[in-house]
Amino acid sequence: MLSTVSIIPKQVTSWPNVSYTSELEQHNTEPKIVFSEIYYDAIGTDSDKEYIELYNPTEIEINIANWKIEDNNYLYSISGISTVKPYSYFTIARDSTEFYNDYGTLPDRGDLTLALNNDGDYLTLYDNTGIEIDFVAWEGAATGWNIKATEGLTIQRQNPNEDTDASSDWLDNQPRDPKTQASGSFPPSVNLPPEAVTLFPPLKVTTTTITIRWTQNNDSDFDRYQITVENSSSGFAFSDTNLGQQSTTQTKITDLAPNTTYEISVDVYDTGGLSNESNVITVKTLEKPTQPDNGDTSNGNEDTGDETGDNESDSQTSGKDDWLYGLGFILVIVFILIGTFYWVKKRRK
Repeated sequence: MLSTVSIIPKQVTSWPNVSYTSELEQHNTEPKIVFSEIYYDAIGTDSDKEYIELYNPTEIEINIANWKIEDNNYLYSISGISTVKPYSYFTIARDSTEFYNDYGTLPDRGDLTLALNNDGDYLTLYDNTGIEIDFVAWEGAATGWNIKATEGLTIQRQNPNEDTDASSDWLDNQPRDPKTQASGSFPPSVNLPPEAVTLFPPLKVTTTTITIRWTQNNDSDFDRYQITVENSSSGFAFSDTNLGQQSTTQTKITDLAPNTTYEISVDVYDTGGLSNESNVITVKTLEKPTQPDNGDTSNGNEDTGDETGDNESDSQTSGKDDWLYGLGFILVIVFILIGTFYWVKKRRK
């Protein structure tokens, strides 16, 4: 599918020159793990049903071996090989058997040694260097932390991808919903940036147009392509946001200035407002051809006319001379004939 993008031309200053550079967008990969659900008030007196759920909101796998969780009494160390996949959960339970009986799957770890207090407690997560990573408290165990859960319910983070280090991040009295690495659960709120497209060298370049093409984005939440055209020397920038057909992978950019360098890229936007930029290509439009000078052409014609007039004059002069030569020849013949006549007449006498 071919579309057309029109822009206002801007003047700058050689023949077409195309360069191809990759400037793909880089995403945040800061290691970050958060508490996402705490089940601290189990039904009855069975504390073996308690669990702590962690979440990895980044796009990289994070190794949490030798990380520690501290409450107001004890310190628990996450030993052995323990990694949390991108955008995934990691549940630590008091007892693997109890957890399996209740939820039909095994926890990621079943060796939690902390006894979570029902009438108020806090948890602090430390990485393997001792840096505090996250904190949560309930039922007044820390100033401003008054969230709570009645027996059999949990406290849960509203959005696992947001962390303001405040109790407002959390919800009271939520149904138990522990998720593990095996479940591979992704929360509905997770919205990944769209897949970037690759912009190829231009298909065609003229004095005022550039035709470009790119790979198709196949994300299910695709919203639009945005073509960005910039001219760094003049500070000119233009964006077109009307390419809403996902199958559109080619467009002609028109109304450009001749002999001008432009930087072009294609952004992909999804319905959630996230975007990703393609590589950038630099393209120079063709130089406008030089037009002939009408004044010079006129002078040339005048010169030709003068030469023609001279030729005609020479021709007329040549014709007159030929006539005079002919007349002189006739007179000579006549004189010869008259002389011959008188000579013959005189001989006869």
